[in-house]
Amino acid sequence: MVAGRTFDTVKPDPETVSGDVMTALIAGIVGSTVGTALGVSLADLRKAQAELSNAAEEVPLQPGLQRGVVKLIREQTTNRISVVTNEVSLPSHDLDSGALASQGFDTVLAIFVFHQNLHGAGRINPPMALEASVHVHLVRAADGALLYAFPLDYRGRAQTFTRWAAHGAKPFRGELEHCRQAFAAAVVHQLFFHLADE
Repeated sequence: MVAGRTFDTVKPDPETVSGDVMTALIAGIVGSTVGTALGVSLADLRKAQAELSNAAEEVPLQPGLQRGVVKLIREQTTNRISVVTNEVSLPSHDLDSGALASQGFDTVLAIFVFHQNLHGAGRINPPMALEASVHVHLVRAADGALLYAFPLDYRGRAQTFTRWAAHGAKPFRGELEHCRQAFAAAVVHQLFFHLADE
């Protein structure tokens, strides 16, 4: 069984220009004159921000990661795998593991996205890399006991803010997909490696 929940996922708010994705932009913009002098207008930066915000909302990390893990697990085992909505959480966050056990599940794999953002230096149109952190917990459904847990971190390649946003944020969307695939493969590898040791 796979359960997922997103914690503290950074999604920039286009109204308030908040979130880590915008930190470098805010720190670097002293005015449109400076931006223009460096070849990037304030209008271009705002358009890039809107493209990246839309992409982050349209293709969030959590659901794709969950689908990727389920797909890889199904390819490697005949065990029954089911997906529980993102409203389920860990025992320390009120997981009703007894209800899941009564439905015939013996374990719950919970994947928590704790952090995702574009990180770069505080200047106009800096090179920025996608960074993300997830925590993975394998929980026994019968009593909610934590069987195994591990963190995973991702840092992608760097591109300028406006390059990430080019062509409807296609490069950023591709990087999110690469991140999801890398995390899914790492989760499954780590789980099967751990289970093989038992």
